[in-house]
Amino acid sequence: MSQQANRPLVQAHRTARTKEIHDNVHGTISLDPVALQIIDTPPFQRLRDIKQLGCCSFVFPGAIHTRFEHSLGTYKLAGDVYEHLSHFQQAELDLTEFDRSALMLAGLCHDLGHGPFSHVFDNEILSKIPALEDWKHEHMSTKMLDYIVETYNVDIPPALLKRVKDLILGTVVLPDEHDNKRFLFDVVANVRNSIDVDKFDYIARDCRNSGVESGYSYERLIMGMKVIDNEICFRQKQCDNLYHLFATRARLYRTVYTHDKVKAVEAMITDALSLADPYLKFTETVNDPATYWKLDDTILKKIEVSDAPELAASRKIIERLRKRDLYRYCASYVKPKDCPRKSEKVTPAHIAAISKGALLPDDIAVANVKINYALGDKNPVDNVHFFDRFDSTEKYLMLKHKVSHLLPEVFEEHIVKVYAKDPAKADKVREAFEEYQRHSYDGAVHSTPAKPKKRHRSRSPTEPKKLIL
Repeated sequence: MSQQANRPLVQAHRTARTKEIHDNVHGTISLDPVALQIIDTPPFQRLRDIKQLGCCSFVFPGAIHTRFEHSLGTYKLAGDVYEHLSHFQQAELDLTEFDRSALMLAGLCHDLGHGPFSHVFDNEILSKIPALEDWKHEHMSTKMLDYIVETYNVDIPPALLKRVKDLILGTVVLPDEHDNKRFLFDVVANVRNSIDVDKFDYIARDCRNSGVESGYSYERLIMGMKVIDNEICFRQKQCDNLYHLFATRARLYRTVYTHDKVKAVEAMITDALSLADPYLKFTETVNDPATYWKLDDTILKKIEVSDAPELAASRKIIERLRKRDLYRYCASYVKPKDCPRKSEKVTPAHIAAISKGALLPDDIAVANVKINYALGDKNPVDNVHFFDRFDSTEKYLMLKHKVSHLLPEVFEEHIVKVYAKDPAKADKVREAFEEYQRHSYDGAVHSTPAKPKKRHRSRSPTEPKKLIL
């Protein structure tokens, strides 16, 4: 079915009554009838119980926002991009209501496939199961959308549904060679340079809720967009703003997402869920939307209040978490930028093996942290085309050395963080990891000083007691 054939039905949806909600980041968001049909279903409402930042709220109390509001925000920003492009370039781009609906619904549904505690689930739990190591939440998002449409009779044309799923995956699948709208795939999941409305929303929302100052303006980036040669380009004066976007993202990773205590909590929740899985079998649901939608962050509470003896080990870890008895941070190591093995993951077995029997792998937790500008070790701005004025028809790349000499030379770093599950073994874990560094990284060691013990000042027998009023 062609886009033209779908246009009347989509326009009918757009002219129907909409609903407005207030968002603490973007203000008023208007939801069209198709979006409302999707939102008002149990599988979508499930996103209210999946925190956007996974375990970060255990360390940053304000970071309790969820995938639900992030999805609404991405929906809104996708519409803002459409409005901007249609206002300035409608004659040449021939944007339709089909295009608007596809972009906004892709923004709305792009995170339907996330599991409990967001990326902790797929990166730390499913990745350790051989049959699921290639599982991606984006693919599950498209399955969940199909399930919602079929189960709850969402009134959406098949061609529109297919385009929404393609936009979620960032897959360039165009109906025929005459469709010149490749640029639409730059809006929600941009595989060219990673500049998209998903990132605009989560950076703004995460900064607001975690207390990190945002160093860029997504509004100015949207206002500075123009399509040239079927690609979204940016006005030249927005180059610094783009670097600030990626620098803000990297700062969030360093100070919030991979905070020492956050990674300790992640390791504990990973262990608790992994120990519970043989009994609860929740990983068996990850390819079945009919059962997967019932899985969210509340699984931790279900384990905690259960009396099942099979969950005793998991409950013990959760009890430690509630009492703030976290895995003890021991040391970290920033791998040299020219290290040939910087992409290799350090495992508890590596460190235990060098301890000569003093430690077992289960005594140790390791976090292999990767912080970058969203495109591996590449500079994403190298893949961005710019233009001078809005009446320009030419685009060009801006080489980093012509922008500023103060920009980064390296765009990715690898950090290893090591923890002792039993605080009493922290010194042994620290020593073993330092020895591992000597063997693995040409003798370079980043030692982490032990925390000084608190000294209690003894009161003189003649010193009067302080009166507390």
